[in-house]
Amino acid sequence: MSGKYCIDKSITYTDEDKAIETDGANSHYMIMMGDMLKLKGYSKKTIKSYMSHIGLFLKHCGKNVDLIDEEDINSYLLFLLEEQQSSHSYVNQAVNSIKFLFNNVFKRHESFVKITRPKDEKKLPEVLSQKDVLRILDNVSNMKHKAILFLTYSAGLRVGEVVRLRITDIDSDRMLIHIVQGKGRKDRYTVLSQTALVVLREYVKKCRPEKWLFPGDDSDKHITERTVQRIFESTKDRAGIKKKYQYIH
Repeated sequence: MSGKYCIDKSITYTDEDKAIETDGANSHYMIMMGDMLKLKGYSKKTIKSYMSHIGLFLKHCGKNVDLIDEEDINSYLLFLLEEQQSSHSYVNQAVNSIKFLFNNVFKRHESFVKITRPKDEKKLPEVLSQKDVLRILDNVSNMKHKAILFLTYSAGLRVGEVVRLRITDIDSDRMLIHIVQGKGRKDRYTVLSQTALVVLREYVKKCRPEKWLFPGDDSDKHITERTVQRIFESTKDRAGIKKKYQYIH
């Protein structure tokens, strides 16, 4: 048996890297789904999310995917909403994942004729005020962490974009940052501020990154999004900001 999402004993993995047991037949469909997602050009992050949702769905149903019907699907969605208190956004992701499995792998389009999606919850995003941004930037001492946060907030970068920056993406002559394969898989440019450039130059002079602007423990790989999230949270705590802001995108 092969496939990124399956190993011996029919174990698949969630995006929190927790194992979910599935039977042999369902594991076969999991492998097929992973391959189909890759063939259709889905991002690694989306593939991981879809595979996690399907693993949880199949575990909840407790039966071979051949026997799963519309009632099973609705029962699972109600379980997520009522018992798990999952957000509507999370449940809609589950619907997308289950629909992909049945439509693209199992070729059972009829299962979704009456599937109802929960309406999007209207919530205002928690946006950092300029005052709180300055407090966060004033409370970061690690030069690498400081460069990451300054670049993120001055250029309005997403966490997935800042971690994947290479040295060559910084154009100090034109004061631009080249974002490669950003949101929507489209390259774009954003403005490099003079303040961020000063911090970046100090960081590069001290840390001397080679390939990635912000390498991880392994210099051949960039720093992970999860690590940057932790940097943000710890710096926010040091700044004494209690409100539960989410790091940019």
